[in-house]
Amino acid sequence: MARLFISAVANDGATINYATPTRSVFRTQFDDASFKFDLDASAVVVGDGGVIGVASVTQIPALFGEGIAMARITLDPCGINVPHVVTSGTEMVYAIDAESVLTAFADETGTGRTVVNTLHTGDVTFSPRGLVRLEYNMACTPAILLTAINSEDYGVTLLTTPFGALATLPSEPVAGAIGITVAELEALAAASPSSPALQRDCLAKCGLSG
Repeated sequence: MARLFISAVANDGATINYATPTRSVFRTQFDDASFKFDLDASAVVVGDGGVIGVASVTQIPALFGEGIAMARITLDPCGINVPHVVTSGTEMVYAIDAESVLTAFADETGTGRTVVNTLHTGDVTFSPRGLVRLEYNMACTPAILLTAINSEDYGVTLLTTPFGALATLPSEPVAGAIGITVAELEALAAASPSSPALQRDCLAKCGLSG
């Protein structure tokens, strides 16, 4: 197991030593309750279109070095987990309760392929590490997804949203790459909703407001 640092301070103020000789010695630093986490109550990401709870090494320090993390995505009717990249691992998505959730990832540039599927309750799919993907609840009822990645660090880069890559990369080259002015890019970034977002046409179809 790679040692990136020797110690750190956990959320409860305790110092965690990462330079232990074995995994079992590392685990002795944690009481039994440190191996349990209420994922349903987690709300790491909150938007108009839903809530995302995460169980990663940030929430469960005892996960360090175990190579696994999970998230629970609750999408409201017409909710979108906006285009993003999971930078730290391959992501599996399991539909706990879903009438019709569209999933998609764009394969590497040059392949010309985007893999699109519709998940119903009980279905599972995956998106390879580092590829742009999204999840979109096309139904007029809420959907619940459970995701897992092969890393304890659930690293994500959002493309849109006011704090996404389009808003935080240098504006002149990004605007030029899209074919718009810097002012138009800034207006677009400022108008981008937080994730999960809502799809307005879908809301109108469902007779909902948002």
